[in-house]
Amino acid sequence: RSRDRSPYADPASGALASRLHPPTVYENVPGICQQAAQAVQNYNANLFVLEACESDDQRQTCALICDNMFQVATRQLKSVKNRIKHSDGTFDKDVVKMIERLSTDLATLRNKQLDLQKLTLTVDDIPSGPSAAQQPRDEETNKLFKGARRTDAGAGSNKTRSATASASQPVPPAKIDPVMQQQDDHLNFMAHHLGELGAIAQNLNQSLTDQNRTLESLDNRSETVMFKTKMVTRRADRIIQKNSWAKTKPEFVSNVSVRHVATGKYLAVSVSNGLTLSDKLNETCIFGYWKRQGGIFGMQSRYSRKWAGQSLLGKLSCNANAFGRREEWDADGEWSETSLLCASAGWGNGGYLLATPDRDTVVVGGGGLVDKKQADQWCIAETGA
Repeated sequence: RSRDRSPYADPASGALASRLHPPTVYENVPGICQQAAQAVQNYNANLFVLEACESDDQRQTCALICDNMFQVATRQLKSVKNRIKHSDGTFDKDVVKMIERLSTDLATLRNKQLDLQKLTLTVDDIPSGPSAAQQPRDEETNKLFKGARRTDAGAGSNKTRSATASASQPVPPAKIDPVMQQQDDHLNFMAHHLGELGAIAQNLNQSLTDQNRTLESLDNRSETVMFKTKMVTRRADRIIQKNSWAKTKPEFVSNVSVRHVATGKYLAVSVSNGLTLSDKLNETCIFGYWKRQGGIFGMQSRYSRKWAGQSLLGKLSCNANAFGRREEWDADGEWSETSLLCASAGWGNGGYLLATPDRDTVVVGGGGLVDKKQADQWCIAETGA
């Protein structure tokens, strides 16, 4: 018999091989067993390729592939067995039968590979072989193998005796796949450099966090400086206006309405010449916008012809007959949404206009930077009145 001839082509074992050879495609496989069945099918297909190899190099390469396929199928079966073992008994008998069948078929295919490689390994010697529930079928398979050996022995076959003798000897350890070893080395190399990249990324993240904190600190300081600069400029303009020989005359710009952005209510003049909030826009809500030095402006009611500002007692009112220092106002932003500052409040530091919608009244609050951030927003819009 030639060296490349498959033992399954032997007339003495042909009937046994056709009887024990697993199917190439499994049918009606339960969902939990599909991956394991596919792995066994792949292993079976590669054994056909191994059987068709003609040279030693081809056989060695294909044997390495078959070993990997066997390991994959074994892991898949172990995974399914563990799921069944730790389940609460929800799997039916078809699943258990399929697992037993796949385990037996895998053992048979492994024996076929070893026979093709001039080694014989019985079903009981297969690593991670059938479980205790599969023992009846394993015993039947062993009996069939033993019957085949006796048949070969009666025919005077020396190969069966040598195969049986080799089966009793310990199986040599599997060879280390050079391709797998190269892949492991490459993965270790990549893991080392990925760790370095991770450390660099953490350092960059920390640096960006520190930069954001620095920028926020600079932004707060810049805002504080701008706020104080504007307050100083406002005071300087008032001092210049007070000490100048010729008073700067205010200039009329337009008639405007002042609306509270949060509630939609309008700043209006009450019957007692105070400032209040009105739900509707009427003649008491129209003010003449008069501009003086810098950003300072005054508001003259078109209803009472009085100027809005702060009284001697520090309360808001619309009872002044002229545009004086206590009637000076300043806006910190665009007319569409801005805070309003009564320049004379807080001993000249200013105070922001706050609304109390529940009582439809307005009051003067603090004039600091924190008060500015918490101040109500107002919308100044031109009117045709």
